Amino acid sequence: VNPNDGSAMHTMLTWLQHSTRENNHLLYRVIKKTNVYLVYVQSDTSLNTNNIAQYGFAVCGTTQLTFTVNRQVKFNMKVHPTYTADTKPKFLKNPEQRITWYNKKLADSGLQVHAIQEVASSLVEFSKSANKVTRIACCDVVGVATIKDPEKFRHFVQHGVGKLKNYGAGLFL
Repeated sequence: VNPNDGSAMHTMLTWLQHSTRENNHLLYRVIKKTNVYLVYVQSDTSLNTNNIAQYGFAVCGTTQLTFTVNRQVKFNMKVHPTYTADTKPKFLKNPEQRITWYNKKLADSGLQVHAIQEVASSLVEFSKSANKVTRIACCDVVGVATIKDPEKFRHFVQHGVGKLKNYGAGLFL
């Protein structure tokens, strides 16, 4: 499976769960490091990784997340910040508006944000047909925050942020 193809990754991961993304709150993110791809997967249920090697992947580890009041977290997320115009989502092109969007989403998530910064722009790619690849702009955002409402934050982490969750955006690392 090509880790750059959001459609292929989405199909593989939902197949490994034998469920839909929405039912298990499946989110993932692909990060390229030199000559290797790291794929982070978050879900309500474990993936069936018995045959993961046939897709070209290996499991490196798992973790259980903890959500406690006043725990400070460093975060990293890939998001597609949008506003609605003519009933369609439009990408926020203005950097100041994007920062406002991030702060609002994170404030609504039970976090108190101390620092936030866009560090890069990237693309989410997916193909719905054999000869057409769609590329959509995303922003890589890092920051530091404190958990103020653990249940709101758990819900936020479980459901992700923004659009394009099927294709590798929205996971809060």
